[in-house]
Amino acid sequence: MASGNQLPSSWFFRINNGVASATWPTCFDDLFVAIALGAIYVTYQHAMDIKAENDLTV
Repeated sequence: MASGNQLPSSWFFRINNGVASATWPTCFDDLFVAIALGAIYVTYQHAMDIKAENDLTV
């Protein structure tokens, strides 16, 4: 029960998830985290495409 309560309260490193809890610093932090996760995702997808292409090479 405690971990279920902690998950939404620490989403994107934000402690206060109430109404209008976002401030400019938290918005910029969230944007940075989203961009970093997007970059990791694109890099992983590119690596999987290269691996699939290499698997088809004789």
